[in-house]
Amino acid sequence: MPIKCKTECGRNAVLKRPKTSDALCKECFFAAFEAEIHYTIITNKLFTKGEKVAVAASGGKDSTVLAYA
Repeated sequence: MPIKCKTECGRNAVLKRPKTSDALCKECFFAAFEAEIHYTIITNKLFTKGEKVAVAASGGKDSTVLAYA
């Protein structure tokens, strides 16, 4: 039997996050990951509004997810 996503979306989980041990579907994983990135940028004041940002990616799984976000 498939494992359900931890959220209330009702979809099947496709991964378990090592950081939180949460089973998440693809959509909820992206939403959670983007929220974490946004929180980190805001709380650490990494960029100012209107500032240009370059993104470099190695092509590995982590860089690919980051580039998508």
